Amino acid sequence: MSEQAAATKVISDFEATLNKADTKVAEFETRQDTLLDKVRSFLQAYNTAIPVFVLLLSIFVFGFTSGGRFFTANNLSIVFQQVTVIGIIAIAQTIVILTAGIDLSIGAIMVLSSIVMGKLAVHTGLPVPVAVGAGLFAGGAMGYLNGVFVTKLRLPPFIVTLGTLYIFSALKIWYSKSESIRAVDTEKIAPNLIVLGWDVIKVIDKESMWNGATLKLGGVCFILLAALIWYFLNRTAWGRHVYAV
Repeated sequence: MSEQAAATKVISDFEATLNKADTKVAEFETRQDTLLDKVRSFLQAYNTAIPVFVLLLSIFVFGFTSGGRFFTANNLSIVFQQVTVIGIIAIAQTIVILTAGIDLSIGAIMVLSSIVMGKLAVHTGLPVPVAVGAGLFAGGAMGYLNGVFVTKLRLPPFIVTLGTLYIFSALKIWYSKSESIRAVDTEKIAPNLIVLGWDVIKVIDKESMWNGATLKLGGVCFILLAALIWYFLNRTAWGRHVYAV
C-alpha cells in the first residue's frame, strides 16, 4: 500500500469515528457567590477593614451580654469622651505607622506636655495661651528629638522611642514632683485650660440616667481632625507621598 493510500485510509477511519462522537457542547454551572465569599473578597481587598470588623463584632457581643445597657446614649457618650484624647493621638500615630515607623513615647510626650501646660497656667499663673504654647513647644521638641535620632543618626524608631519613653517618663515625674493638678484649682485659676471639656450638646433625661448624652468640644475636634487627616491622606499629593514612603 502506498503512503497516499495509507493516509487516505487513516483520514477515512478518523471521519468514521468522528461521526460517532458525542456532539454535545460542554456546559458549566454558574456559581453565585455566597455572603461569606463576598465578605472574604472584601476583607482581602481592604485589609484595614479587618480590625474594624473585629472591633464592631466585639462591641456587639459584649454589648448584648451586658443586657443592652452598653448601647445606651449615656454610656456611648461616656465611651466617646474617654477615647477622644487617645483617638487624637492615634491619628498622629497613624501617619507615623504609614511611613513604616513607630513612636512608643507618644503617651509620655502627651502627659509631659499637659503637665507643662497645667503647672504654668495653674501654679505659675501664666496666661492660658502662653501655657498652651509652651506645652505644644515642649511636645514638639520631644518629637523633634525622636526625629533627629531616626532620620539623622539612622537608628531604628522602635529602639529610639523605647529609650525616650523612659527618659520622658522620668522627666514627667521629676518636673511634676509626683504631684497632681487638682481639677478644682484648674477650674478656678485657669478655666480656659479645659475648654475642650466644655459641653457642645447635652441631653438630660429626668426619668432615666441611661438615656442622657453629652458631646464635648474635644469630641467635635476629634471628628473634624479625623475627617481632615483622611482628606489629606486620600485626596492630596502629600498623602500620596506619605503612602509612597
